Amino acid sequence: MIFLLYLLTGVVAGTLSGMLGIGGGIIVVPVLIVLLPMAGVPHDIVVHMAVASALATIVVTSFSAAHKHYHNGNIDLTLLKRILMSVIPGVVVGSIAAHFIPGRGLEIFVGVVLALVALRLLLSKQTTDATEPHAINKFMFMGLGFIFAVIASMVGAGGGIFFVPFLLYCGYQTRMVIGVSSAISWSVGLLSTLIYIAISYSAVHVPWATGYVYWPAVLGIVITSFFFARVGVKLSQVFPVSILRKMFAALLIVVAVKMLMG
Repeated sequence: MIFLLYLLTGVVAGTLSGMLGIGGGIIVVPVLIVLLPMAGVPHDIVVHMAVASALATIVVTSFSAAHKHYHNGNIDLTLLKRILMSVIPGVVVGSIAAHFIPGRGLEIFVGVVLALVALRLLLSKQTTDATEPHAINKFMFMGLGFIFAVIASMVGAGGGIFFVPFLLYCGYQTRMVIGVSSAISWSVGLLSTLIYIAISYSAVHVPWATGYVYWPAVLGIVITSFFFARVGVKLSQVFPVSILRKMFAALLIVVAVKMLMG
């Protein structure tokens, strides 16, 4: 029964991800916080396991997108390498920091980030491509990349929700931003998943899990989200995305408030 709920979570996450252009992790984590206790996961590691498992799903779901964007010439490797120089240490710091934060504290942190994401969705406006990138201070660029990676690895998001608006603000073309963001999401998902497993492998003993990564949830979500992301892209051409973004933002606010209130 609970595996069906994982499949359903993948349907919702994949569809919304395709429709709204946001990472599925931001949807998966709150749902898993509810579902994992039903699978017998101890309460004190539920949030950590939800975050790590969500990041593991991103490894799979973002790979095909990044691969396709690469072959379509939508990934600027110079820009990607520049960002990864700050993203990699940010992921290391964020993943290790999350491990030492108590479950309730991490849940509050995730709730705050969800509320901020909802606020951004409510206030965001359609942007147009700039003719060329703006000159951005190197240290600011690296610093923000580091901060975004820390947050993404702590809340179970690939980072697209942070890097897409940032790179658009920097003046990069939309198709290039989406391509680079998909590659960043895959990198964040892979590295943070490996770190979460490494630091929890000997301490966490839950059936069907490797450290903080709970494989039945990962498998169920990946199976459906992979296909329904394409459905979401098609639906985005039919439904008014601006209204859907605001509706989803309202839902995120409700979820964030629930998480903050415990």
